[in-house]
Amino acid sequence: MTKVEKAQSFISKYHAGQKRKFSGIDYTLHLQETAGLLLAMLDDKASEEEQAAALLHDILEDTILTPEELERHFGSDIKGLVEELTNDEEQKKVMGKKAYLAEKLNQMSEKAFNIKLCDRMSNVMSLADTRTPKKFIKWYVKETEYIIEHLDRDLTLTQKDMIVQMVAFIILLREAR
Repeated sequence: MTKVEKAQSFISKYHAGQKRKFSGIDYTLHLQETAGLLLAMLDDKASEEEQAAALLHDILEDTILTPEELERHFGSDIKGLVEELTNDEEQKKVMGKKAYLAEKLNQMSEKAFNIKLCDRMSNVMSLADTRTPKKFIKWYVKETEYIIEHLDRDLTLTQKDMIVQMVAFIILLREAR
């Protein structure tokens, strides 16, 4: 079994029964979409570790799986990427969520940053669901714009393109509402 197949199995097990906040859609679809966006973003050149980490990016934050168990099953590289993608709830409270996320993204490795961009894009795309309250959409869009405005790192052309796509989607959302 490849690491990607094993990651699929883990998200099915550990995220079983979890649903997206407003749509009620199976949460694993977001994780799969994030991994799919990563593959598309990197022209199918994402490594097996990157794909597995994209699938597992919320597993430490949203399930009972421990970092030690994650490392035992997937190795230190994937565990490290997933930990980079996992929010520190205490720091988030101290700094405020927007400032924390902006700083966190600026400090991420390239691999984690690529996954985070795909995660954010998946979340932005989910705002198009008609069940999502306008108030939440407005809040999430503002948070996303803040994060983008506060990026202070060298961006690859691919990363710039992903950000442009995210902004274009936000503009379409505003026009549709």
